[in-house]
Amino acid sequence: MINVFLHIPKTGGTTLKDLLARSVGKQNVITWYGANKFKQGIHGIPQHVKPHTQWIIGHFNYGLHELLDQDVRYFCVLRDPIERLISNYEFTRSRTPMETDDHSVLNAAKHMDIIYFVAAHPGLHNEQTRYLSGTHSNDLELAFKHLDSVITGVQDFLPDYIANIQKICHLKRRPLIWRNQSGKSWKDIYPDNIRDELSLFVNKDIALYNQVKNQVVKTTNPSTKQAMTKEPLYSRLINLKAKLFS
Repeated sequence: MINVFLHIPKTGGTTLKDLLARSVGKQNVITWYGANKFKQGIHGIPQHVKPHTQWIIGHFNYGLHELLDQDVRYFCVLRDPIERLISNYEFTRSRTPMETDDHSVLNAAKHMDIIYFVAAHPGLHNEQTRYLSGTHSNDLELAFKHLDSVITGVQDFLPDYIANIQKICHLKRRPLIWRNQSGKSWKDIYPDNIRDELSLFVNKDIALYNQVKNQVVKTTNPSTKQAMTKEPLYSRLINLKAKLFS
């Protein structure tokens, strides 16, 4: 059995990736990131799989099971689509030319407002749906179908999701080290009218995310749900980190 994590950008996947590497050893994890590997997609992965490979993690779509001889167990985290677009835009804007190979995207983010930036980059449109559908057509019906074979969580409940992975995969619990968490809230910077415009680019992602989140909420510890209504995600992550290392 090989575990496959479909790492949709800006969903907390880097935190999970690092935790898994510490849990099972980097030598047992294949990571599939970077422009060249992204262009290859899943077809370049099988040649790197070894008998000791336990996890394959990276920015690639659903469908790897069709190329491997081993059984595959999929994992994936979704995020509120509007928040993910904003996070992606702000993360791109914050980077330097030394930190990215795609200078055209970096330049666009630094000189365009978020609406024009998202409109100009179709790869951001319903990106979560595309990952789960395994196609380039953002097939929502297919994405819903694949949910039956993917252990899916939402970023709002990321600590609970990680605990569930540790239980399913019989992993020893280790302290979380949060990665790529800015600690910022974008609510005041991006008001409702901007969010409404952004929603037009991710209408399928919104439907997908809402279904998964509703399912997650039904099975989440009541105390966690109560905390969710009182404290935003970035504050909860910071507070949890403080508790883990105090």
